[in-house]
Amino acid sequence: MKILLHESISSEIVEALTDSFREAFGVPCSFHSSIKDVADGLHRTPVCNRAFGDSCPRSCSERLESTLQKLAEAPYTLHTCPSGLTDILIPVSVEGELQGVFSIGQVFVGVPTRQQLATLHEDSPLDGADFERAVSTIPIISRERVQALATSFKTSVDLLARLGRENTLRRKAEEDLRKAGEELEQRVKKRTKELSQSEARLVEAQRIASVGSFERDLSTNELWWSDEFYRLLGYEPGEVEPGPEHFEAKIHPDDLAEYRNKRDEALASGESHDYEMRIVPSQGRVLHIYGQIKLRRNEEGHPVYYSGTIRDVTSRKEMENRLRETNRLQSLILNNSMVGIAFVRDRRFEWVNDQLCTMTGYSSEELNGAETSIVYQTMEDFEELGRQAYPALSRGEAFDAVFAFRTKSGSSLWCRFVGSAIDPDDLSQGSVWFFEDISEKRRLEHEATRQRAMLHTVINALPDRVFFKDAKGRFMGTNQAYADALGLTPEAIEGKTAQDLFGPDLGNTLQQLDDEVLKSLRTSVNEEREEQPSGRKKYFETLRVPVTERGGRLAGIAGVGRDVTQRKHAEDVLRASEERFRAIFNHAGVGIGMVNEKNRFTRVNPRLCRFLGYNEPELIARKPHDLIAPDMADVFTALMGRLWTSGEGFSKEFRFMHKEGEQVWGNLTITPLESAESDVPYAIAVVEDINRSKHLELELRRMATTDTLTGAYNRMRFMERAEEELARHERYGTPTSFMMLDIDHFKHVNDTHGHQAGDEVLRQLTIICQNAIRANDVFARYGGEEFAFCLSETPAKTAVEVAERIRLTIQETPIDVVDATINITVSIGVTEVRKGDTLELALARADDRLYSAKHQGRNRVVAE
Repeated sequence: MKILLHESISSEIVEALTDSFREAFGVPCSFHSSIKDVADGLHRTPVCNRAFGDSCPRSCSERLESTLQKLAEAPYTLHTCPSGLTDILIPVSVEGELQGVFSIGQVFVGVPTRQQLATLHEDSPLDGADFERAVSTIPIISRERVQALATSFKTSVDLLARLGRENTLRRKAEEDLRKAGEELEQRVKKRTKELSQSEARLVEAQRIASVGSFERDLSTNELWWSDEFYRLLGYEPGEVEPGPEHFEAKIHPDDLAEYRNKRDEALASGESHDYEMRIVPSQGRVLHIYGQIKLRRNEEGHPVYYSGTIRDVTSRKEMENRLRETNRLQSLILNNSMVGIAFVRDRRFEWVNDQLCTMTGYSSEELNGAETSIVYQTMEDFEELGRQAYPALSRGEAFDAVFAFRTKSGSSLWCRFVGSAIDPDDLSQGSVWFFEDISEKRRLEHEATRQRAMLHTVINALPDRVFFKDAKGRFMGTNQAYADALGLTPEAIEGKTAQDLFGPDLGNTLQQLDDEVLKSLRTSVNEEREEQPSGRKKYFETLRVPVTERGGRLAGIAGVGRDVTQRKHAEDVLRASEERFRAIFNHAGVGIGMVNEKNRFTRVNPRLCRFLGYNEPELIARKPHDLIAPDMADVFTALMGRLWTSGEGFSKEFRFMHKEGEQVWGNLTITPLESAESDVPYAIAVVEDINRSKHLELELRRMATTDTLTGAYNRMRFMERAEEELARHERYGTPTSFMMLDIDHFKHVNDTHGHQAGDEVLRQLTIICQNAIRANDVFARYGGEEFAFCLSETPAKTAVEVAERIRLTIQETPIDVVDATINITVSIGVTEVRKGDTLELALARADDRLYSAKHQGRNRVVAE
C-alpha cells in the first residue's frame, strides 16, 4: 500500500515542526510538497534580490536547479550563492519516494568574508544602514552546526514519515514522537548553548581585532581557532587540530625565535602584549600580521586563559616600505644634490640639505632653526636682499640673483640663488631656496680674463704673423708682427679683406685658401712665397684653422704664418747631404745597417744583404740577434744592452748565420747616433767581411796548437791548457791529476813494420785516448810515442781508474796496418797535483811514475 505524506501527516503538524525549529534555532524553516515548489517557496532575506521579485545576477536559478537534482543522493544539500547566503535543503522520502523538501535559510555558514559581503552589497537593492541592519539579522551557523541541524531535522522528518506509514500504531508513534521531541529539545538546548558560546567567542575576537581569533584555556590546554584564523595560516577551517605546532609551522623561520621569546615573556609576566611578524601560509607567499594577546588571571594572579587575534597587515607594511623607500630616495636626491637647498619660513632655516651645510661649513643642527642672516656678510646685506626678494615672491615670481654669502669660517661664498614661495598669497607658509656655488666659476672667469690678456700679450710678442678672419673673409684682428709686415696698425687692418690689403691677384689666391678651410672645416698648412723689395724671396708656412662657436656654428678662421726661409735653405742642404749619404750607403764596400732601440733593422745596404744571403725585405724582417751564431748571441745581447743604456759602442768579431745555414765571420762595429729631428735613438752597424782571413787565422792557430800526425793538441798547446787548469785548481781547490803515457817497444814496431805502420799506431792510440776522457779534459802528444793528460776535478784514485781503462782498451784493440795486425801495450804514470806544485813539478812526478812502470815490466799503471 502506497503511503502519501500529506495523507498521514496533517499540515498543522508540518507547520508546528517548522515553527518549532524556527523558534529553537532562530532560523527560517519551510516545507515544500514538491521539488517544483522549492524555487518559489524558499525564504529570502531582505538583502537578496529574490526577496523583491528581482532576478538574481549570479545565476541563482540555474545553480538551484543543479542543487535540487542532487537531493535524492544525499541526506541534505547546501545551496550557496557567491555572496555566501546559504539554504539547507532536506529531502523527505517515504518508502524511497521523494514527497517533499524542508528548507532552512537563508543563513551564513561561518562568518562571511569581506569579499562575500562586498558581492552581496553590490547585488542587494538595499544600501547603507538598511543593508547593514538586514545583514545583522541573518543567522550565522558554523559548518559543524549545519550538519547537526540537518541530522536533527532529518531524524524528525523520518519519525513523522514512519508515523504516517504506521498509522495503526498511532498512539505508540505519538509517544515516540513525544519522546523524540523531548530528545530533540535537549539537543536543541545543547546546540543553542554551543552557539551562544561560539557567538561569545566571535564577539570577543571582533572586540580585539575583528579578523582571525583564537582562545586557549591554560588549565585544560584546550585551544580554539576561528575560521579566519585557519585561512590566514593557509589552512581550511578544521583541516588541522588547533595547536602551537601548526601555528608555528607557518611562522617565517627568521621571526620564529622572536615570537617564542615574546610569548614566553608574556606568559611569565602575565601581561598582555602585541607583536608583528611574518607568516608563510603557502609556498612563495608571505604575509605580515599584527597580533594581540589578552591574558586572564585567576584570583592568585596566574594566567589561566588567553585569547587573541591576528590581522593581515601586508598591504600596510608594503605601503610603509614604499613610503620609507620614497622618503629615502627623496632624502638621497636632496642630500646628494649638487646645489644647496633650504626651506625658509619667517627668514629662518626650517630645513637644509647636506650640500648647503658643506658649502657654508655649518652643521644641519646649527642651521636648522637659525636666522638666515647667519650666512650674510652684514645685516645690511640681509635686510637689502629681503627688500628685493620678498616683493617678487609675493607676486608668484622666482627671485634669481648672484650674491656673496659668508661661510662659518668667515670666507666669502659666491652663489647664484633662486627662491620661490610655497604660497605667494601667504608668505608665512615659507619659501624654497636653491644655492649654486659659483665661487669657482667666478674664479675661472677672472682667470679666463687674465689668460686672455696674457694670450693677447704673447700673440703680439710672437715673431710669427697671426691673424683672425670672419666667415666672409674680413680681418677681425692681427698681431703686431702681421701689421708691421704690411706697414699698418692692427686697428687699421680690422674689417678689411685680403683683396683690400694685397690686391686682386694675391688677395684672390689667399681668399681661395681661406675658403677651402671654411668649406672642409679642416686645418691646412700652405707654403707661400713673398717677393721682397730687394728682390730676395721669402718663404712662409701658413697654418689655417677653422674656428667654430658653441653649437658648431662657423665663426671664421685663425692663421699663423711663420718665416721658413732659413728652414727651406737647410732642407736643400740636407737633401743634398741625404743624396750623398744614400750613394755612400748603397755603394759601400762593407755591410751597413740602421738599428733602432727595439733592436730591429730600419735600413740595410746591398753589401750587407749579399754578405748574409738575404734580400732587403727579408733582412729587415729579421732581428740582428737572430743573425748571430747561437754560442755568441748572449755576448751580442749584453753589448747591445750597454749600447742603449750607456751609449757605449763596440767593435767585435762575430760568426754570423748565413741564409744557407753556414756561419760566416764578420767584424761588427756599432756606433750610437743622435738625431736632431727625433728623440728616438738609433745606431749604425758596419759589418766587415773577414770570413776568409778568419779561416786562415784559425787554420794557422790550429796548426800552431795541433799535432799534424794525430790531430791531438801539441806540447805547446798542452802546456797552455794545463796552466789554465792548474790556476783553476789553485783558485777553487778542486782535485786535478796528470798522466804520462808511453807506447811499449814502439821502436820495434817501426823497425819491423815501417814508419807508416808506426804513424797509424799513433793515430789509432790517439782515437782510443780521446774517446776515454771527457771533453773538458786535456790530451796531447807530448813527444815521439809519449802522450800527456790533464784531468780536471779528478783525484788520483779516479785518474788511476781512467788510466787502467785506457791501458786495457789499447791492449785488447788490434791495429790493422799494411799487410799486418799489430797489438801494442802502454805504460802510464799517474799523479795528483799537490799544494805548491808547479806544472813542471807535477809533470816530472808523472814522468817518474811512467818510468817506474817501464822498469816494473811495462804494460801497467803506476801512481803515487
